[in-house]
Amino acid sequence: MVPEPLSPMAASHRPFHPPPRAPKPGVADRGLRGFLIAAVIGLGALMFAMALLPPLAAGGRVVQRFAEEFGEIGEDIDLTFPRLPERSTIYAADGSVLATLYFRENRKVVRLRQVSEAARQAVLAIEDDRFYEHRGVDYRGIARAFVTNVQAGDIEQGASTITQQLARAVFKAIGSEETLARKIQEAKVAMRLEERYSKDKILEIYLNEVYFGRGVYGIGTAAEYYFGKSVRKLTIAEGAMLAGLISSPETYSPVNDREAALARRNLVVDRMRELGWISDQEAATASGSKLGLDITEVGNQDAKFPFFVQYLKNQILNDPRFGPTFAARRRALFQGGLHIHTTLEPGLQRAGEEIVARHLPAPGDPEGAMAAVEVETGAVKALIGGRNFRRSQVNLATGQGGTGRQAGSAFKPFTLVAALEEGFSVGKVYRAESGQTVNCAPYGPTNYRAVNAGDGGGSGYVDLLTATAQSINAVFVQLAVDVGPPKIAEVAKRMGIESPLDPFCTITLGVEEVTPLEMASAFTTLANRGKHCDPYAISRVETRNGKTVLRQGRGNCQQVIPRDVADDVAGMLRLVVTEGTGRAAALGTWPVFGKTGTTNDSADVWFDGCTRQICAATWVGHDEGRIPMPGAYGGTVAAPIWHDFMQVAMRGLPALPLPSPPTPPKGKVPDVVGEPRARAVAILAEASFTPQVQEVRSLKPAGIVVGQSPPGGSTAVKGSIVEVLVSNGKAPVAKVPGVVGLSEEEATGILTAAGFEVEVTGRTTSRRPLDGTVAEQSPAAGARATQGDAVTIVVYDYEEPPKPKDGGKDGGKDGGKDGGKDGKGGGSGGSDDDDSGPERART
Repeated sequence: MVPEPLSPMAASHRPFHPPPRAPKPGVADRGLRGFLIAAVIGLGALMFAMALLPPLAAGGRVVQRFAEEFGEIGEDIDLTFPRLPERSTIYAADGSVLATLYFRENRKVVRLRQVSEAARQAVLAIEDDRFYEHRGVDYRGIARAFVTNVQAGDIEQGASTITQQLARAVFKAIGSEETLARKIQEAKVAMRLEERYSKDKILEIYLNEVYFGRGVYGIGTAAEYYFGKSVRKLTIAEGAMLAGLISSPETYSPVNDREAALARRNLVVDRMRELGWISDQEAATASGSKLGLDITEVGNQDAKFPFFVQYLKNQILNDPRFGPTFAARRRALFQGGLHIHTTLEPGLQRAGEEIVARHLPAPGDPEGAMAAVEVETGAVKALIGGRNFRRSQVNLATGQGGTGRQAGSAFKPFTLVAALEEGFSVGKVYRAESGQTVNCAPYGPTNYRAVNAGDGGGSGYVDLLTATAQSINAVFVQLAVDVGPPKIAEVAKRMGIESPLDPFCTITLGVEEVTPLEMASAFTTLANRGKHCDPYAISRVETRNGKTVLRQGRGNCQQVIPRDVADDVAGMLRLVVTEGTGRAAALGTWPVFGKTGTTNDSADVWFDGCTRQICAATWVGHDEGRIPMPGAYGGTVAAPIWHDFMQVAMRGLPALPLPSPPTPPKGKVPDVVGEPRARAVAILAEASFTPQVQEVRSLKPAGIVVGQSPPGGSTAVKGSIVEVLVSNGKAPVAKVPGVVGLSEEEATGILTAAGFEVEVTGRTTSRRPLDGTVAEQSPAAGARATQGDAVTIVVYDYEEPPKPKDGGKDGGKDGGKDGGKDGKGGGSGGSDDDDSGPERART
């Protein structure tokens, strides 16, 4: 069935009488040459025509045999059109084009109906104006070319139809040599094509296959490249210029020679006017216009955000969903005409690049890299792989083309998750001093020296909350040993770290190399309450025909750690921002958790952090290797970059809550009074209490615990301080209590309780109320004395005074007698008011 001819112009065909062709200078001088050329062409044309005619139409046996032999040419060629290689296009989340990918043929395949009528007319006018009338070979065109070439004395006009050109270009078996046999084969294939395909289909394939110069294939791509517009919108002048390129793309290239391109364009316009497909006025307007070029580079070399495009290409080339083999995936990506829609947000990406450049502006400054991932889906929102893709194609955000970098203390959250999964309390305490020796065997040396970095340190015993906020290396090395480095590596893998990890005790200090994308992805597990969604950058892929072959709104999501563990660790990491090493990352009303990271030589510094919606990881260092940056820390260099980026990322998003720092559980305080100091400290630390030792003077041996607060047996919060009083072996000095006027029993009790020995002496008194009370003490009240020393007290003893007898004789006799008997030391005589008497030792 012959399809209806395509009307090249809505206007009616008007008779056209072309002006007489002016003879070319020197034609007469070339008469002989012209005659010979005409003879050759004429003979060839006669043989060509006879070969294509049915055998019975060819007169004579010789001619008939000739036709039969040539009639078999081209019959063995499969007429199935191979799929034209078509560039693939990568789009950002907002639909803007990020890049076009192709091997050698930059081609965008379009439908015939998408090509403007003016462009179709222009191509037909200059290449094959009888396209819709012939059957693949234009005998009239052959004759016209013969006449034209004879008149010119040279081969000025060919007679190949569009179908013949297409056959020659697509079916490589035809070849390209200028022989009669090849021309006949080409013509036979063209005639077979016309029998199998419609005119519109042949023209559509031709317009997509033909080369327009500058690496541009197909009229759809040419419209974009030369005029920066859709092929639907090509004008008469623009279509004519493109049509003029087909016969010799480099000769008539407007980039190489504008004058030649203009002349060729106007020739096409004149031909369209001659055919009556445009009016004289339309031709005059088109011929009088400028070329109007708007060269728009489209292709690999002009990709926006090349680090992200590089990452995306790598994703597809390693994804079996795009082909069973690497070669198949490569063809699909660069020749399959795929439309690849991504998760990248151009505004955020651009802001990230500008922020990194603003913080690291000098040529000698280190590089910065960043990755931002949506928490609940895993969508990659931005990927800053470096500052200059042309200088270095190593993607510092993904490690592609290079390696990851040491994460420093930013790796510690994986240790916390592992510890909490194993039942460790956030109140568990460890020694915090820098430089202490830790036995890491069998996951490291027996005498590893744990040194606290410049952006984190501590002393004494601290719990895990404090150790996290202050990023205390010594604590985390001990915790890693207790938890087990293999457990930490396994947790990190579950949460999203894909780089290889060696299970040494130093794994907790981030000595293993990871990438910002891995770290951002892993941190989303904490913000997403233990559920990890694999990072993904491709949201939808469509074929060249518009069929959707891949659609995803999230990465593969799985609950990889318990919700309560994720919440507790996220809450602990909030302390890093509110009161620890990452305070520069605080975002005001938006709750944030995160972790700083600084290697021991400050060659790599990090800040990785999250809001409830977005996690981002920021790294700063030198791309050529580990070069120390003295004075650089994660909290002072990386955290400010993260802060500025997240201010942009969070615009318009609500301030969603994050878990609060966990409250440690309560426990029973061990009783350590009477224990040696070291053992008491170990007992309290093992019970997750923070021992705070204070030496005191005591009569107990040095190093023995003589008191504690809270007391043993009481209940307190795990990790809280237990004050431990340890004897220094020196007797304490105390004030001597005042006991004068007290009874002997009361005075003795008070002095004994105050740590003093008591020595008692007696003193007689004739006053009964004073009996048994302390008359005086030594040392005096308020004096400072060493506990254990003796305090002497003098206690009254009551003695009833003698009664006087009647009469002086008896009284004198008795008094003298008694006085002589009892008054060895001067007697005790005196008035009744005398309270004193001789002192005597008492026990």
